[in-house]
Amino acid sequence: MLKKGSTGELGEKIAARYLQNNGYNILATDFHTGKYGEIDVVAEKNRCLHFIEVKTRAGIKFGTPEESITFFKKQKLKRAIYYYLSLQKIQTNKYQLDLLAIFLDKTTRKATIKHYQNIEL
Repeated sequence: MLKKGSTGELGEKIAARYLQNNGYNILATDFHTGKYGEIDVVAEKNRCLHFIEVKTRAGIKFGTPEESITFFKKQKLKRAIYYYLSLQKIQTNKYQLDLLAIFLDKTTRKATIKHYQNIEL
């Protein structure tokens, strides 16, 4: 049985390995902005910044990972991205929001990863 919180933690570890194996340079993880929330992963690939939301599920009781990216969640992430860019003094328009939707199959102990790139903000 998974401990509380361990599904998300495991998902973030899987996400980091997936990103590194696919040529992403991870710049930050769990970037807390205070009132704007958190950015799970900030990475760079091909001179583009990727702000990556990681959603992990081991069942559909709380919906699919994709369903968690609502209009309001996107607005919160948008503010968090702007805060990050401002704080780091980064002046670029070459960035995007990605979603890594991870489904953990408890029976086979395997993860299925779907990478949605450049989600409209």
